[in-house]
Amino acid sequence: MEVDLRTMVFNVLLLMLWSLQTCFAMISDAGSIEFDGGSEESDHETLFDPSFWYSFSIGYVCSASGIIFAYMWFCVPWAQLKKTKRKFMSSNVGRHDIRAIKANQVPQLLLYLLLLKKGNQEVSRVLDKLRSSISFMELCRATDYFNMTNVIGTGKTGTVYKAKLSNGSKVAVKRLYDSKLFETKFALEIGILHRFKHGNLVGLLGFCTERKQRILVYEFMPNGKLSDWLHPLQNEAFPLDWPIRLKIALGLARGLSFLHDCCNWKILHFGINSEHVLLDKNFEPKLRNFRSAELMKESQKKLGKKDVYDFGVVLMELITGKKHVEMSIDFKVIDSSLLGKGFDEQISCLVKVAVDCIQLSPHQRPSMLDVYKYIERLWEGYETDD
Repeated sequence: MEVDLRTMVFNVLLLMLWSLQTCFAMISDAGSIEFDGGSEESDHETLFDPSFWYSFSIGYVCSASGIIFAYMWFCVPWAQLKKTKRKFMSSNVGRHDIRAIKANQVPQLLLYLLLLKKGNQEVSRVLDKLRSSISFMELCRATDYFNMTNVIGTGKTGTVYKAKLSNGSKVAVKRLYDSKLFETKFALEIGILHRFKHGNLVGLLGFCTERKQRILVYEFMPNGKLSDWLHPLQNEAFPLDWPIRLKIALGLARGLSFLHDCCNWKILHFGINSEHVLLDKNFEPKLRNFRSAELMKESQKKLGKKDVYDFGVVLMELITGKKHVEMSIDFKVIDSSLLGKGFDEQISCLVKVAVDCIQLSPHQRPSMLDVYKYIERLWEGYETDD
């Protein structure tokens, strides 16, 4: 139906332009007759006098402008987006019953605002009206009123506490420092993790916006951050064996491939590093921290090559056991704990993947989907105990 409308409007537009050209031609003929001193008979031969055709042409110009405006408004994609925006905002944000928005509508609304590059003010307006999925008092009890003894991590945006909900489940509770400063980052976490469920994205179990609080509740990851395993303190060293490292590389590639290529919204993480990879009890990697993420259109997917580069850096960390700064000096040294155990060929293959990912030119880097398929082939026939 949409295609038929566009075709009809286009055909009408062509017809009007052709008619307009005919009018100007008749004006030109009439003017030339008078200029050449045509006789009274020749004047009568013209259907109408020139003043009529001038008025008629002006009318045609106005009509054509209206047709063009209508075409741009209803048929051009960016105009259609604006129309959708008005409809969506009037049905969800502009009403007085914003508080009644259901939990499953939250991600769609927030993602829509973020896609349109809305600032903190509009995002705050929505967040302030939404009902929390977990009450503030329940989170207070779960964290022993945010007791410092329950802190398991601190970052630029907030503090993470280990907690136990009333149903007995263990969770990680992140409380943002300044709610107004990090509204967009808070909304990104809800919009992405609440809407898109994947085995290699950390699970968002709920959120709280009561009393101007900005609190996120995640599934608990008993094995902590990947960086703590790759770069442990001297008295905490416990190196990961190769099958576990390959499993982590595969899971991380799978999660990024999902974000880039498999979900309807093309999501770029823009913050991939070993600090932002959590490990569950089976060492399955879970990507976290979407505070720098951006939502991209199909035409902007090439920007995802930044994620590919960062993934390559994490691969080199898995292979060498060294931090990125150390790798810049001697990144070719493979972790000695991996050598001579029958995995050398697989390690060499993964080194090649990592080198391809960290090419200086983004155009020379593979897509995350290609990377995932390649690592999946390395994993075929490989079994580890869960």
